[in-house]
Amino acid sequence: MVHDTPHSHAAELHMHAAYEHWVADYRQERGEEKIAAEFAARAYAHSNQAAEFSKEAYRSGPVTMLDQRTPQISASRT
Repeated sequence: MVHDTPHSHAAELHMHAAYEHWVADYRQERGEEKIAAEFAARAYAHSNQAAEFSKEAYRSGPVTMLDQRTPQISASRT
């Protein structure tokens, strides 16, 4: 099942970034600097995109089982 929500997009991009970070580390350890740098750049880009989707998901509030969004309660309110 595919979900087109900020939550699902953020999760997918975080997974891509994590994998690319792992590959960059592995290639770095093998002395493959150019390939490591390419994967690190891709990981960085995906991490930034994931962060934006995470912010959007947070602003939209949690999704209930009925796909109803509830607003976030401001931390500054007491």
